[in-house]
Amino acid sequence: MDKFSEQLDPFKGPFQSLEELADAISETIGCPITIEDANHRILAYSTHDDDVDPARMATIMRRKVPDNVIKSLWKNGVIPKLFDSDEPVIIPAISEVGLGKRVAVSVWKNDEILGFIWGQVTWDITEEELNLFRKAGKVVKNQMLSLKIRKKAGEEGHKDFFWQLLTGHLKDRGKIDSLADKYHLSMNGATGIVVFEFPEEIQQSLERHVNYYIQASSYIKLITSTTDENQLILLVRPFQDEGPSRQIKDFVRDFVEEISSRLGVQELKGAAGTLYRSP
Repeated sequence: MDKFSEQLDPFKGPFQSLEELADAISETIGCPITIEDANHRILAYSTHDDDVDPARMATIMRRKVPDNVIKSLWKNGVIPKLFDSDEPVIIPAISEVGLGKRVAVSVWKNDEILGFIWGQVTWDITEEELNLFRKAGKVVKNQMLSLKIRKKAGEEGHKDFFWQLLTGHLKDRGKIDSLADKYHLSMNGATGIVVFEFPEEIQQSLERHVNYYIQASSYIKLITSTTDENQLILLVRPFQDEGPSRQIKDFVRDFVEEISSRLGVQELKGAAGTLYRSP
C-alpha cells in the first residue's frame, strides 16, 4: 500500500496559516507549492530546495506572478481552463519564460474563484497525485474564506462609497477622506473614471476574466469598481506620473483588444474621462 492510499485525509490539520498549509501540501505531494489569490498575488509558498525554476523565484521575489508568465499562460490556454473548472490542470514547461512543468488547481467558493494552488513537478503526475491537488483545493478554500470574510464588509462598502462619488451625493472632502481611509482606498494623486460597455449584461463568469485582466495591467492601478447592467465602471490611477493621460488611453485600447480577442466579446466599447487631483 503506497502513501496515497494510507493517507485518507492528508490535510487534516488544523493549520494556523496558509504558509503552514503550503508546506503540508508540498510535503505530501513532494513538490514546491505556491498559493495565490485570484489576481496571482502570492499568499503563501512552501519551502523548497535549490532545484526551482526562474519563474518560481521571480514570483516569490515580486510577490506576484510576472506579467510575461501570465501572458504565456493565457496564450497557452491554461488560465481559461482554470477559470472554467475546479479540476487540476497539467501545464507543460514554457521555457521561454522560465516556467517548468506545473500542476495547478483553482480554488472556488460556489461560482467565485478565490485563488489557485500551483505545484512545480518534474515527473509524470499520477491520478492519485491529482486527487491530492483536489483535496488540497478544498482545504485551501476554507483557509482563504476566513480571509475573504474579513474583507467582505469592506468590499461592499467600497461599492456604496463609489456610487456616492459617481452620483454626486458625497461632496464633502473631509467625509470622502474619512471613508477612503476606512476602506483603505488611496484617493491621492491623479484619478479618473473608465467605463467599458458590453453588448449584454455582465455575467459573473465574464466579470472574473475581466477583473483578472485589469489587475494584471501595467498601465493603471485599480482603486475600486462597480457594474451597472452592461457597463463596467472603474476608478483608476495611472502607474506612472509621466504621460498619465496616455497610459489611461493605452489601457482602454488594450483592454478592448484583449477582451474582444480572448473572450470573443463583440462590440465592446471603452471610454475614459478627464484625470482629476481631487475626488
